[in-house]
Amino acid sequence: MRNIIMAVFLVFIALSNSGCERNIFNKLLISIENGALYPGGWSDDGETVYATLHREDTWQIIRINATSGQYTPVDVGLDGAGVGDVHADKLVIESVEQGGSDIYIYDLETRQLEQLTDTERYEWHPVFSPDGSAVAYDIQTGEGPDIYRHALSDGAMSEIAGQPESEQAARFSPDGSRIAFHRRNGGDNGSIDMVVRDLDSGGEQSFAVSDYEDSYPNWHPNGDRVVFTSNRNGSFDLFIYCFEQDAVIQLTEDPDNEKYPKWSPDGQSILYQSDRENGAALYLTGIPASLTCKQTG
Repeated sequence: MRNIIMAVFLVFIALSNSGCERNIFNKLLISIENGALYPGGWSDDGETVYATLHREDTWQIIRINATSGQYTPVDVGLDGAGVGDVHADKLVIESVEQGGSDIYIYDLETRQLEQLTDTERYEWHPVFSPDGSAVAYDIQTGEGPDIYRHALSDGAMSEIAGQPESEQAARFSPDGSRIAFHRRNGGDNGSIDMVVRDLDSGGEQSFAVSDYEDSYPNWHPNGDRVVFTSNRNGSFDLFIYCFEQDAVIQLTEDPDNEKYPKWSPDGQSILYQSDRENGAALYLTGIPASLTCKQTG
């Protein structure tokens, strides 16, 4: 018997702040007892979300109805797996193993599993390029994780972010020309900054810089802003950064932690994990299509 606690509650907040305007609501999508949930991505039509369910020593991919919160398991043929991203009818996933992890592509239509990597290293945070022709993911190197691009046509690999510091969780911009990721500075006790890198020129720009942990940037479909996680005001909350206006606005404010945001295909909702239900809950924050980043005086 699935232990699902569904809530149909809307908390409406009308806010106007430095550079972005929006009306938002929070909705509990799914909560599961004795486990943890990690959001993976949305189907193209926005009707389904894919997530990773962790219970005790088991890791499983699940398919969730984005309206009802009802879920079903997705058997990809691995003993343990987590979903990183969705593109059309394919999932990019990472195996969960002792001593390493590998990257796979799973076809939801044919139910075929294709292994992309086979190493003794840890490879994780996989994400599709916008056209589905490549996958980017972290590789644990001697000094820390670096980010690589893996072409699906011929398997060619290239490093797209490799500094002495730890670099993780890349996301392609909607047009595929840039990636956003986070970088840890100064070792385990240093700050975590977010960076945008141009894939043609290699030029980089830090954004929304603070002395805290700012991480997991995720692009809006328009490409003019990202949603990210930060503990700059205490616990981890969700924030939006508007590039043109160089403006940051706080979306959630809760004593529990909110992490791993994923923007919906239409840009009207954000899927994220919350500790409100002991780490085993996914919420939706809804944002209307009329949301715009505007220049302030």
